[in-house]
Amino acid sequence: NVKDELPKDVLFFVDTSASINDETLSMVYAEIYGCLNQFDGKLKGLLAFFDTKVSRPIAFESIEDIQGIIPKGGGGTNFYSIFNFLKKEYGNITPSNIVIFTDGEGEYPRYQDTLGIPVLWLYTNENAIAPWGRSAVINNT
Repeated sequence: NVKDELPKDVLFFVDTSASINDETLSMVYAEIYGCLNQFDGKLKGLLAFFDTKVSRPIAFESIEDIQGIIPKGGGGTNFYSIFNFLKKEYGNITPSNIVIFTDGEGEYPRYQDTLGIPVLWLYTNENAIAPWGRSAVINNT
């Protein structure tokens, strides 16, 4: 039963660059809520926002923990910032998985720069292509 296997240490990174609008952020939040609902509203993880820098991650275990969080951002998209942040802030401790919500517009780091952490790219743009990791497209239908 998938609900018996509670994921831990999942980092969700949400693109808040200038190319991301409120409608897109609403889609992203709907996906995160969907993940939480899949696990009976319980999922241990961290939520961070990024553009060229990564915001301080917010720990959550339920929908209530992330309701009302208003992301800040703008500027460009730098996927390197995610992995630089992880190297600097986490050192030898690595999350079990990373989920990156983005439109895919930006320069991707090489797989070798990712610390070997499994990455799921969730794109709001159906034309985006991940050079490595797993990917899927989300939409608001």
